[in-house]
Amino acid sequence: MERFISIVVCQLIILYVYKLTLGIFKKENKNDLSSREWILILSVLFISVVIAGFLTLTSTQNVPSNTRLVIVICIAGIVLINIVTVYLVIDLSKKNSVIKENEMLRMQQVYQSNYIENAKAQYEIIRKMRHDIKNNYIVIGSLIKSGNIDKATKYINDNIHNFTLFANVINTNNDVVNAVINYKSSIAQELEIEVSIITVLDFDGISDIDLCSLISNLFDNAIEACKKMNSNKHIDFSIKKDESVYYFSMKNTIGHSVLEGNPELNTTKKDKIIHGFGTKIINDIAKKYNGAFDYYEENGYFICSIILKNK
Repeated sequence: MERFISIVVCQLIILYVYKLTLGIFKKENKNDLSSREWILILSVLFISVVIAGFLTLTSTQNVPSNTRLVIVICIAGIVLINIVTVYLVIDLSKKNSVIKENEMLRMQQVYQSNYIENAKAQYEIIRKMRHDIKNNYIVIGSLIKSGNIDKATKYINDNIHNFTLFANVINTNNDVVNAVINYKSSIAQELEIEVSIITVLDFDGISDIDLCSLISNLFDNAIEACKKMNSNKHIDFSIKKDESVYYFSMKNTIGHSVLEGNPELNTTKKDKIIHGFGTKIINDIAKKYNGAFDYYEENGYFICSIILKNK
């Protein structure tokens, strides 16, 4: 009994050291294990205790001293395996964190490139409008002077889409938000996805990097889902603010339930190492700002809801 209690205490000490070590890494934003991973770790420790317990009971029977020595060595080996497992999991977690950080840096570079391309596109639209607006005014003025009011009205209606195209561009006080939303919206429109956007103007207390990652991932997931549909492709994105709290909501139409077959939203792409961070990044950002992240399905829509608290 004393030996069995010693084994249990030893395993609990290993678990405590493991949790303490992970806590240190977590404060440095280097580690964060899910509930499933904790269950697996506890299962390994529990199975080890059970095996060691059976070996201890066996050693109390009438067995040769040499056999008892082997049993003691086996128990020591089990404890050693657990210790090695602890360090192995920590090492793998750190490497996964490095992969995640590298992927986020790559995404930021892509978004910065998108920002530049979007800025160029907006400049080109403005340049064309300035080039054409004088001629349009001349034509409209001539039609009005000659009394052709109907033709002038028709001319305006035929060319109003040129102004509408520019008017629909999001223009907040944050250049990063403008660039990301405008770029992702243009991609969605090219894929014949209807996009509806409502947003606040200011984003005080939230870093540009986090805004870029959050909004980009939300749009990427929504666009990817809509691409699988043949019709009724719609994205509804909104950002609202209530005092010091920001509410992000992304809704996209779905043809069938996503959560029934994939409740944890694991990536379905082949390269899971590169493409499996979207939901994880969103959840990390929500935690960083003492907020919350939730997703659910309602009335034919998949909905992501994020709350961020202004620090």
